[in-house]
Amino acid sequence: MKRFLMFVVAAAMVSGWLYAAAPILKAADSTVTAMPAASTLVGTELVYCVQGGADRKCTVDQVAVYTGTAIPPTAVPSDQTGTNYAFQSTDRAKVVYLSNAANQTPTIAAATGSFGNGWYTTACNTGVGTQTITPASGTIGGASTYVLPAGTVGAAKCAAIISDGTNYRVVPEFSTAAGGVTLIANGTSALGTSAITSATCATAVTTTATGTATTDTIQWGFNGDPTAVTGYVPLVAGMLTIIAYPSANNVNFKVCNNTSASVTPGAITLNWRVSR
Repeated sequence: MKRFLMFVVAAAMVSGWLYAAAPILKAADSTVTAMPAASTLVGTELVYCVQGGADRKCTVDQVAVYTGTAIPPTAVPSDQTGTNYAFQSTDRAKVVYLSNAANQTPTIAAATGSFGNGWYTTACNTGVGTQTITPASGTIGGASTYVLPAGTVGAAKCAAIISDGTNYRVVPEFSTAAGGVTLIANGTSALGTSAITSATCATAVTTTATGTATTDTIQWGFNGDPTAVTGYVPLVAGMLTIIAYPSANNVNFKVCNNTSASVTPGAITLNWRVSR
């Protein structure tokens, strides 16, 4: 009987695993299925391995772990515009674009099973609503949730999400190159118009800013010229002062009266953004 020589591609011996074999003799009538057209591997495909002299089947992920290599990332886009998207195991290696006009809470399964060690995806927010990604268990980025701030199609706010088999690790990709400043939230706040007596402050105007921490910085400005609005007109007697400060998931603005008389301010709105 005729025989031919077959080699298994890519030899490597790491931690007792052999990813190639010595030449194997096969009978001439043996058939080997041809490899399909080239395509990107996602990591769950089974390949032939030998461990300790025994035949094994292993995944491409396992080969990557034992050989210290990584599966090349892909850039397959997945557009999701619905409410509270649930990440799928098939989102592995994809770029998932989330877009919604309202704040959303996408979910992701526990970092085990088909979402186990090595599973990864990139999540991007291209909508005006925030996307608070919430795992079924464990942590994401060291916390119970991870917030992707509002973005646009031209300036998406993205983060790589990687499973370590127990929790999800995060690599933010939306910091600016200069200074590493990250936008957490942005919006508007309408200030009050009730009278403020001398040497007192009005009740704080509090606006939701999901993801904001007390260590973040608030930048704010008027959405129009304030110098014609009562209370904010430059006068010898003085004018109102605005104090801004963050709290968990909120921004706060207090208007204080440093003048010697009561002031009833006119309507005015602030534009603000939170960064870290």
